[in-house]
Amino acid sequence: MDEENSPPDLNAGFTLGTWTVLPNQNRIEGPDGADHLEPKVMEVLCQLARNQGEVVSRRQLMETVWRDTVVGDEVLSRSISVLRGHLGDDRKNPRYIATVPKAGYRLIETVSPLVPDPPDEPVAAPETPANKRKWPPYAVIALLVILLAASPWLFTERAPPPKLDPRSPTLFADLSDWFELIIRGDIAPEAVTDIAVLPFDDLSEEPGNAFLGDGLTDELISSLGQVEGLKVVARSSSLGFRNRHEDVREIGDILQVQAVVEGTVKRSGDRIRISARLSSTRDGYVLWSRIFERDLQDLLTLQAEISGEIVASLRQELGLTALQAPASIPPVADTDAYQLYLNGRFLWKLRGESPLRRSIALFEQALVLDPDFTRAHLALANSLILLPYYSTQDEEEAFTAALDILEGVAAQTPTEAGEAEAIRGFIAFRRWQWQLAEQQFHKALLLNPNNPNLYVWYSQLLSAVGRNSDALKTAQQARDLDEVSPVVNHRLAIAWLWNGDNVRAAEQFAEGAALGFVNLRSPAYLIFLLRLQRYEEARRVIHTLYQGSGVDPNWMMDNIAAISAGDPDDDLVEEAQAAVARGEVLPRLRLGLWLYLQQPEKAYDTILALSGQKKHIDMELLFAQEAAAFRDSGEFSDLVEDTGLEAFWENWRGPDPD
Repeated sequence: MDEENSPPDLNAGFTLGTWTVLPNQNRIEGPDGADHLEPKVMEVLCQLARNQGEVVSRRQLMETVWRDTVVGDEVLSRSISVLRGHLGDDRKNPRYIATVPKAGYRLIETVSPLVPDPPDEPVAAPETPANKRKWPPYAVIALLVILLAASPWLFTERAPPPKLDPRSPTLFADLSDWFELIIRGDIAPEAVTDIAVLPFDDLSEEPGNAFLGDGLTDELISSLGQVEGLKVVARSSSLGFRNRHEDVREIGDILQVQAVVEGTVKRSGDRIRISARLSSTRDGYVLWSRIFERDLQDLLTLQAEISGEIVASLRQELGLTALQAPASIPPVADTDAYQLYLNGRFLWKLRGESPLRRSIALFEQALVLDPDFTRAHLALANSLILLPYYSTQDEEEAFTAALDILEGVAAQTPTEAGEAEAIRGFIAFRRWQWQLAEQQFHKALLLNPNNPNLYVWYSQLLSAVGRNSDALKTAQQARDLDEVSPVVNHRLAIAWLWNGDNVRAAEQFAEGAALGFVNLRSPAYLIFLLRLQRYEEARRVIHTLYQGSGVDPNWMMDNIAAISAGDPDDDLVEEAQAAVARGEVLPRLRLGLWLYLQQPEKAYDTILALSGQKKHIDMELLFAQEAAAFRDSGEFSDLVEDTGLEAFWENWRGPDPD
């Protein structure tokens, strides 16, 4: 290439309008001060600057900036948005970066390379008290506060402290980044030991007492989960062993735990008999066993007694002397209220409209008997926020009712506090309050980092804001906590799907289905099938999604292959518009329809029209490969502003989108 036609060398820096850009420092300086850019965002700016005045395609930017890294093009959309925010640019009336629909981006402002000053002869600075000044006391105190906050993780192999220079001007930013990794789970505390509580078998002669065994299992998991240094395998993982009488050593290998709790429950009238034992998975040796027979009204105190004896046995038999006794379980004033609560939790786990409505009724009955029953309040709020996704229940009515409940609840344990924050985070996420949702999820994770359902919700949020790489990591963390949960495995499949790995997505969809997840009810699974051109299976999913709606699915089933082919004609678009007008396209499928048909204006209008009922809009889909044409459009730029995504991207301090 001729030197005259070579792109300018901008590594030493360049001016861009009123800005001075310093690529080697990832820094831009303007009239109002300096700002720091993420490395990849700076690379995008430099690529545009090297081609100033010319259109640079999205593909060229992806291949140049992210090179061999496999990422979705949503990272480029986010980088452009963040870059505009730093430069104070307006995409509708751009001064710096113009979007060229279906082509790419063009840097409008003039670029001028900086001319470096000649180097001065180095002169040794005299040693002065200022040179020798120690770190300011207030900074030392602030550092100690941060270190103390992170102390549970400081000196483990998995969480080594960062190498820091106390005199570094970026010290607090470095510490903040490290603590952010801890919050997000990239650095996790080392557990002293892992334990699984298997479902207690119900041996009652009377029907309808299965909730007692499930409730006892849940309460033991919750109580033991509060013991620092003890990691308790999630309930659904242990549920895989219900009525399967494997050797505890095999269970230990599968669940990767060092000890197993198992037992039976038998109710006879107002009496209850519980047989429990704790076994080592190393050799199958029974570390502790006992039979309890009490009045039913003593069930709650009995659970606390069992938890305490389990921890005492772990300390004595396995030498885990650092384990502390479980925190006391908040009392329940009414035994009948507690039984109603356990029965409601049993139904809540079944999901579906009918079980959720029945669980709500049981929690409300429990609260009539015991208005101060915190766990029943939290369980009621949790059922309320899930009901809209299984019924015609209005989202906002459910969210308002749940938040009203939380306002009157005083959490008495970290688990309860974490549950409350998780519910708030879920509501904020579904309301598209992105920043608030992430803050609430972070709080919940700090209070209860062993809750896989919380990681599932957080993964959904991360995908909805275009952070698919982080969403995948978070879904993998959920699976690390609960390997045999149908919901967790399905979520991980979706995360692989959004990251473009169809092979791993197929494996996880199959794993989730083998564990009991019904893929035919999942719109994400429909996208997976269309991506692989498995149209007959896709039609079965459509038929299942339409069941109970009273809407004729034939138009969608007949045209699904043409819709997903990627080269729509005008006739198909007109037919689709007529089908939507006739009500033959379910609200939850309309956004996907227009994305597949490459109709960005109709996709944008659909989101606005359905924004009052956000449960019909899957924001995650906007960052899938099926929405690439939409992300190239001006409508996408308008959407990220209208939905608050642009502000979230500009304010978010996180890892480089690589």
